[in-house]
Amino acid sequence: MKKQKPIKLSVTKNYVYEDHSLTYHNDDKDLEPIVIPLPKCKHPELAENWGLEPSAQYYKAKKVPKPLKVLQEKYRSGKMSLSQIWAYLDTNQDKYRQEILFIAEMIERSLYGHWVWINGKLTYIDGWHDSYINSWVMPEGLPEYRDRDRKFYHFARYCYNDPLCYGFNYPKHRREGATTKASEIHYLIISRLKRCHGGIQSMTDDHAEKVFQEHIIGPWKELPFWYVPEFDGSITITPKSKLNFTKKTTSKDLELEVGSNADVEDLGSSITFKESGVKAYDSWKLHFIHNDECGKSVLVDVYQRWQVQKPCLAQGSRIHGLAINTSTVGEFEKGGGRAFKRLCSQSDFHTRGKDGQTSSGLYNLFIPATEGNDSFVDEYGMSVIGRPTQKQVAYLSKQHPELKEQYEAGMGSYDYLMAKRKQFEDEGDTEALGELI
Repeated sequence: MKKQKPIKLSVTKNYVYEDHSLTYHNDDKDLEPIVIPLPKCKHPELAENWGLEPSAQYYKAKKVPKPLKVLQEKYRSGKMSLSQIWAYLDTNQDKYRQEILFIAEMIERSLYGHWVWINGKLTYIDGWHDSYINSWVMPEGLPEYRDRDRKFYHFARYCYNDPLCYGFNYPKHRREGATTKASEIHYLIISRLKRCHGGIQSMTDDHAEKVFQEHIIGPWKELPFWYVPEFDGSITITPKSKLNFTKKTTSKDLELEVGSNADVEDLGSSITFKESGVKAYDSWKLHFIHNDECGKSVLVDVYQRWQVQKPCLAQGSRIHGLAINTSTVGEFEKGGGRAFKRLCSQSDFHTRGKDGQTSSGLYNLFIPATEGNDSFVDEYGMSVIGRPTQKQVAYLSKQHPELKEQYEAGMGSYDYLMAKRKQFEDEGDTEALGELI
């Protein structure tokens, strides 16, 4: 065991401990605040980054041990199947002891969440969020930590655990990453349940397929093997319309499997996408439904579609599934905005019937565009909404030198967005203004 360096009390005495709740819509004059509870940390001294100076406390993806990278490459190239990798690790447990412990830790974090000190603040990261940071690879690579994403994941978990909630609507600004996050949650839920099904619908038939291919299949092909249950086919072959978690065993697998590996039962679960029509999933039993760009659907009334989808997520009064409706919002009359507004109007967290539910069974989540703006996020993942500190100015200027003058003048994301808005208003550019807001 390595000898630990002594912890300086002068460092830890100024630490700020965890929040016990998270408030949404707190500064929104049109929405009532929603307060959700957060877990309590039993052992702050065991949280990641304990003992470090606050300035050195970052939350980033955990480095994968080299031996696991080797196995991962063999899996991705099709040289070893999942069954063969697990059989190999089973027969070489002493050699791969540290790597097996690493896998166990990452799976535990993805299930129960992770505590980490970030810039002097004790912070709880939901398990879905931790998996997102550590494994959900997009074309630009792994996501970086954003406090805005932390709020999204906590709200999603709250809805999932709430027996009176079917899910939530999430109207948001463009390129916020909502489709990617919803897809990751979709995958994690379905890939850990037996004989369950998840579905995708969008504003058009083609767009639903795009979400499936780019936001489910793409990241799935890059996932560490320990997050992948047995599936139908090979990792080198791209599923076209269905990701099917059904075990397909070859004779070579059977030769290499030892012990309990040969007796593993497949999940029998799957993820599909459907056309945008109202009744595409009529009578299906769903444990997840992702409606993407439902605020821009001009081919279908998303309000009516939800009336069909809703019973698919419950058995009688027992809700067993989760819906996430992500979207920027199109023009009110011609762009699909009216139907989505109707759905949101019936999803007020504070307005409920005698059954304890909102009229739609959904909640609304709104996080302003000032949070998580790519040009205004500091090195710790926090949004720079107001005047940036000198340290933030220095960091942001390196990341976005084209805005250095604005940072030095004290511009945060709020002033930046308001300046863009005024510019479009002065120019009478209603189309650009609509895209902005």
